[in-house]
Amino acid sequence: MFLPFLIILINLFLQGCQVLSNKPNSYKNILDSNQQLTFNTSKQIKTFSRGMVFYFNRAGHKYQSGDYQAAILDYTKALAINPKEEKILNNRASAKLFLADYKGAILDYVEAIKINPNNSDLFFNLGNAMDYLGDYRSSIYQYTKAIQINPKFESSFFNRALAKHKLGDYLGAIEDYTKAIEIYPAEELTFYNRGGAKYQLGDYEGAIIDYTKAIEINPKEDLSFSNRGSAKHQLGYYNDALIDFNKALELDSRNSISYHNRSAVNFRLGEFTKACRDLRKADSLGFEVLAIDFEAVCK
Repeated sequence: MFLPFLIILINLFLQGCQVLSNKPNSYKNILDSNQQLTFNTSKQIKTFSRGMVFYFNRAGHKYQSGDYQAAILDYTKALAINPKEEKILNNRASAKLFLADYKGAILDYVEAIKINPNNSDLFFNLGNAMDYLGDYRSSIYQYTKAIQINPKFESSFFNRALAKHKLGDYLGAIEDYTKAIEIYPAEELTFYNRGGAKYQLGDYEGAIIDYTKAIEINPKEDLSFSNRGSAKHQLGYYNDALIDFNKALELDSRNSISYHNRSAVNFRLGEFTKACRDLRKADSLGFEVLAIDFEAVCK
């Protein structure tokens, strides 16, 4: 489950391009414990344990099939038998997240942490739930707790970076994205997001390097080409930017931002007819084009 997030840098048409600084739905997944529980086959096994395992495992099947409400009911029955089982609380919380019951999920994660305060996954999931409520400062605190327990927790560094990014702490975000890359250097999204943070700080050369790395990992992602083109546009590399926007539109011909940005580059290159055509295409795809831009480009 990811938390949707979108930043658009708004510039006047003639001054620059527009950028998706973070990809929508770019948060790392919540963690659950839906593997099957097994019975203790010793003679001392208690009947209530069998019932708890039955409900837990049945809930897991329902969870995996997407029937989260039914899963919650079975997790609740399992907790009635053993209210001190952190895995059940964690999984019920995760099911609640899928149903947008964020406050209910937070309560379950908090109870699970009381039972096992040394489980980094629980703090990670609690931070994720707080992100859903837009409480980024609190989520940063929870991701920090997860990192203190597990200093190699790449997803916690990534999510903490994204929360800082949303709060405008671009330097802090870059630091955390960098740490996540050190732990797992093959994640396209981390390079993409770090490039976005660098772009926000005006480090366009650094942004180009990160977008290029993202493209090396995943050459089919149009947004990386589009954003790299925007950074090149900011540096005056108009012909190179045009190549990137062309590639972005080759990969996704419905991206209104890429049409808008290519229009800006064509205008800079004196290709006024092409610039006007792209601007009208962006408008037809839902991009909000200012009247002053139409007047300047399509006169």
